[in-house]
Amino acid sequence: MRGLHRDLSRLGDQEGESLNVHLKRSLQCDHRWSRRAGKCFGFADSWGGTCLQGYVITIGETYGASQRGGAVMSHLRISGKDQFSPLIPEGQCDLLVALEPVEGLRILDHYGNPRVMTLLNTRPIYPMDVISGNTAYPEVSKVIVKIKELSRRVWTLNATEIALEMGDPIFSNIVMLGALSAIEVLPIDRLEFESVIKELLPSRTRDENMKAFDRGREVVQEITNGK
Repeated sequence: MRGLHRDLSRLGDQEGESLNVHLKRSLQCDHRWSRRAGKCFGFADSWGGTCLQGYVITIGETYGASQRGGAVMSHLRISGKDQFSPLIPEGQCDLLVALEPVEGLRILDHYGNPRVMTLLNTRPIYPMDVISGNTAYPEVSKVIVKIKELSRRVWTLNATEIALEMGDPIFSNIVMLGALSAIEVLPIDRLEFESVIKELLPSRTRDENMKAFDRGREVVQEITNGK
């Protein structure tokens, strides 16, 4: 498979070039989820230092009013030599990890290009305008079709449903990270991930988070293997 993981090897010889990853989550409804979502994706600093040693990692974030229904987007830029600005320029995203379909489509509109790949959580998060009946949420299947039209490759799973089966929707972020490791686009090793969450999360939650990570891996592997 031709992915960013293989492309990392060329960065050491390239100046002025980076691999650009968007981590996009929408926080419209669950305020408890909103307050803790950053912790789940806050692993990026530690993961970058652990899994991508020898590369220059730049991380930036843009915030909506998350407690009022905004969205949060993390920018991860990987370079062999150069320190880049923390925000990915428009039209230069290599990999999008989206926790919400419409938010993912919105990011592709601004940051997508013919080579972009997308990992998508298919569970919609309805904004207040939809909940109040002022507007309609588009049909998810049509959103996914459009995302596939705008991406070189797309992997989809309902990470929220998996997390709910585990008893807490907050685990959807970790399910997505497990899925991200399974597509082998970035070098996320299970043991290295476990060492990172030991630093970031209290001991009482580690086993549950590893189960969520493994479940995300399993789902994508089943899809990849055609099961």
